[in-house]
Amino acid sequence: MLLLLLLLGVLQKPAVGTEFSDRVRLLDQKLQLLDTLLMRARARPDLSADDRTILDVAETLTHVARQDLQQADLDTVNMSLNEALRLTGEVSRQYAVRAPGADRSEYEELRATVDGLYEAFGVTVAASNAPVSTGVDTRAVEADLSRSAELAARGRHADASRTLRKVYAPLVKALSALRANETVAHRLHFETPKDELDYELNRLRSNELLVRLMVQERKPASSVLTQVEADVAEAARFKAQSTAQAASSDFENALRSAEAANGHLVRALRRTGVYIAQ
Repeated sequence: MLLLLLLLGVLQKPAVGTEFSDRVRLLDQKLQLLDTLLMRARARPDLSADDRTILDVAETLTHVARQDLQQADLDTVNMSLNEALRLTGEVSRQYAVRAPGADRSEYEELRATVDGLYEAFGVTVAASNAPVSTGVDTRAVEADLSRSAELAARGRHADASRTLRKVYAPLVKALSALRANETVAHRLHFETPKDELDYELNRLRSNELLVRLMVQERKPASSVLTQVEADVAEAARFKAQSTAQAASSDFENALRSAEAANGHLVRALRRTGVYIAQ
């Protein structure tokens, strides 16, 4: 490990005597390392033309570094080799072999997210009194969901994830817009307090998912994230309270608790930049 650190960052001090000799030796080792990495990278049969061009640049830098080393310009040699290492590593990482099961794990995580997102989208659209234009072709979404499931069943998890990513972004955009335009006027007329509670809990699940998605997408500052997490914690407390009240058939108080939970999630969403009416 120490040798690798030395190879990747030769000391930038004046070269005198033994120190000079040590730096020359380390730079020579770095050159040998680059020769090996470039040879391995070029050996890939699936290397793209763009990546070959990047490797050509890295190889040119290595050749120039060899010439500069003969002129004892060690600082310039080190900079050239560092850039050549960066470029070679950039190409090699694209072709790195993924760990067994990584594609499947990524697909399963993305699938759970997209399924929840689509459910929240459906709940939000259904809760609107007036017709809404979402820009989402639900038939196309469902076709992509089915297609991704088929690909996953055949073991093609990477392809299944690519199909899901086509669905993910439009759903996030549509759900954000729907939530931003939601008003109290959208509320339906309910037969009983329990019916209204069911609606509010569906809205709560939708908001929970949207908060998670907005935090992932917008990556708020740590100070804002702390406030978002506090709102989410309060929402969870009121949600648990609502669940207990509903279990005792106290639907009116359960509804008030669910509304309080949604109030905290609305505040959390506003903190991420999504305006939603209370």
